[in-house]
Amino acid sequence: MVRRKQAAAALGKKRRSTSSRSELEAALKRAKGLDMGRGGAQYNMERRLVQLPFGREIENSVRLRLEKARHQPIIVLDKGAGSGNVSKDIKMLASSNDRGRISITAISLTNNIAPRNAAFIEERLIGAGIRADYGKKFDVIIDGFAEDYHLPKSFQLRSIEKSISELKNGGELFTVLPLVYEENEHGLTVEEGKSFVRALKKFKGLKVRVQELRKRFDRKEYVDLVLHVTKTF
Repeated sequence: MVRRKQAAAALGKKRRSTSSRSELEAALKRAKGLDMGRGGAQYNMERRLVQLPFGREIENSVRLRLEKARHQPIIVLDKGAGSGNVSKDIKMLASSNDRGRISITAISLTNNIAPRNAAFIEERLIGAGIRADYGKKFDVIIDGFAEDYHLPKSFQLRSIEKSISELKNGGELFTVLPLVYEENEHGLTVEEGKSFVRALKKFKGLKVRVQELRKRFDRKEYVDLVLHVTKTF
């Protein structure tokens, strides 16, 4: 039986200003609206592993772990799990005998896990990853079109840093950082995002791979930085 619980608040030791907290609450409310089908025509709750910008890399990572560490569990976090299709796809990468080795925690702002996928997820959390205290470390963390993408700019980098801290030694984070060319209050600029990535690459114990995806929406140019971070300490 799937265990459900409310994600606990754990924003860290530093106190946030009232304006920052309000900004975060507003962003999470908008993201929750997307989860509930309000706005965001491109937001796909039924997305599959192959639709993620790093789907093939996730598949290779999980398969390699299944082969190299036989009998060892593989602990996966799916942030912004949608209907649970991605979680199920990851589970199905293993043979029927090995499927139990993959343990999946799925977190999202609303309870949209489809009944057909519920049996493939060991732990379902309702809440925001930036606030969650999971009480464990992960081998693989996935945030495809989810939380990091919808957070206000003052929290996006903090969320990625938190995810890195939640990886085991040898663990991998897959996420997408949306960037814009013009300075604004809500999103990181291309230069700000690339500066953050350069800093990550200099950090001893992290291996960072980056792919740039250029996008155009509503007559504006955007860049998605697709990040694959491996923790080696």
